[in-house]
Amino acid sequence: MKGDLAVGIVVFEGADEMDVVGPYRVLGAVNDVRAFVEAPRVTLHLVGQQKASLRLAFGLKVEPSHDFQDCPRLDVLVVPGGSSNNEQAGRRVQQKNESLRAFVLKQTAGADVTASVCTGTFILAEAGLLSGRQANTNAFYRQELRDLMEARGESFVLVPERVVWDERLATAGGVTSGIDLGLSVVERLCGAEVRRAVEMTLELETPA
Repeated sequence: MKGDLAVGIVVFEGADEMDVVGPYRVLGAVNDVRAFVEAPRVTLHLVGQQKASLRLAFGLKVEPSHDFQDCPRLDVLVVPGGSSNNEQAGRRVQQKNESLRAFVLKQTAGADVTASVCTGTFILAEAGLLSGRQANTNAFYRQELRDLMEARGESFVLVPERVVWDERLATAGGVTSGIDLGLSVVERLCGAEVRRAVEMTLELETPA
């Protein structure tokens, strides 16, 4: 178990609030349980293309702590989805964003975990990270993901589970599965005992 974990969650105009906040809250809860179990110290970063206020899909405004240039090396990178029916913002814009794809590839090279929530999987796909892999996305967009991978000429297996692991790559289904993703990453990097402590802290597992 590492002594410290740097976690970065990508943010952009139109990203879904739950895709961002779910993993952020769960991974941040590791710090809350350090008084009770052996666990690493987690540093959380919101990373945007620029350090300017962004409006997420349902109006929540966030301000990135880092941009693509000054973001430190991350142990965990989480890519959200959101606003799939919007051609002006959200993942449809971001999956074509060359700067974001380059950032994801750079961080993935040194990260212990690269993950996506919901339609964030499309951003990983356009970065070439799903080739020969198994993954999942929001249930309403699974066929679109299959079609994209076929158009790219890359083999791919869609697995309709809440969280799907393929080596260091983790992909989650729709929206609230970001919480499951966070817990799964906690267990992978910190162990089952820390996961149980986080679940109890968040009352996902109600104390007796």
